[in-house]
Amino acid sequence: MNSTLPLWTERGQRSSSGSAPASPRLLQMIGEFERALRGTPPRAALVLQARIRAVRGKQDLWHLRADIYALVKQAYDRWEAQIRIDELDDLFDSSLQRAPFAP
Repeated sequence: MNSTLPLWTERGQRSSSGSAPASPRLLQMIGEFERALRGTPPRAALVLQARIRAVRGKQDLWHLRADIYALVKQAYDRWEAQIRIDELDDLFDSSLQRAPFAP
């Protein structure tokens, strides 16, 4: 499957993935993760966006935080990257352990 093709036919409807439809909360989180990529190099952002859209649950998103941090840090600086990660962390239940990102 071409990673540049959209995985969503319409908002909230995955195209031919064979998996169950995503919950509204997961779709909101996916949107926020995509928003965190704003201003990053387009080619790298597209690759990471495809990975974000392919998640099956919150845990998958949780593990993509490090990649988002690295890409934002590359485009801006570690402060901006940490701000965006903090915003993403707020989307998760407080029961998930937060891992700090080292500079």
